[in-house]
Amino acid sequence: MPLALAIGLLFFPLCAMAQQHPSVVPEDEAYRRELVGSWCASDDEGQTCWGYDNYYADGTFDSCFSPESGIVIRLKGTYQITGRVECFEVQESEAEDSIPAGFRSCSELLEMNERLQRFRHMDTGKNGVAYRVSRQPGRCELSQEGSPTLRSIELPPAVDELDR
Repeated sequence: MPLALAIGLLFFPLCAMAQQHPSVVPEDEAYRRELVGSWCASDDEGQTCWGYDNYYADGTFDSCFSPESGIVIRLKGTYQITGRVECFEVQESEAEDSIPAGFRSCSELLEMNERLQRFRHMDTGKNGVAYRVSRQPGRCELSQEGSPTLRSIELPPAVDELDR
């Protein structure tokens, strides 16, 4: 009986922690539904964001970010999901010299929950993390300081229905 009690004392808290932010690795349509919304690129676990990715249910995205150079870059494009792999292609870019229209990249989803998604860039092999800001896409804008910010937008009914 003491062994069973010890196992229970170790096991149940771990189960409770897993329920707070259960991680799954959705695929195909489930992945697309979970990806729709706004995601934050951050160096401090989502407390502050240096960039945003907005994914829409129609397979389009827009991004705004300010890398170390301090210049705010905006991108628009399309994305496709096959299994656990998301590939995007840039259609419009404000940084044609570094991320031109036609640029394409893919990443493999490693983990996703309400708070974050972990992925591996397939071209570099490096892992990345994005933090969920909202289940609804926002609109990238610049703050007075010149850094990217996100403003809520009115959603069309098709995107709204994904949350039901």
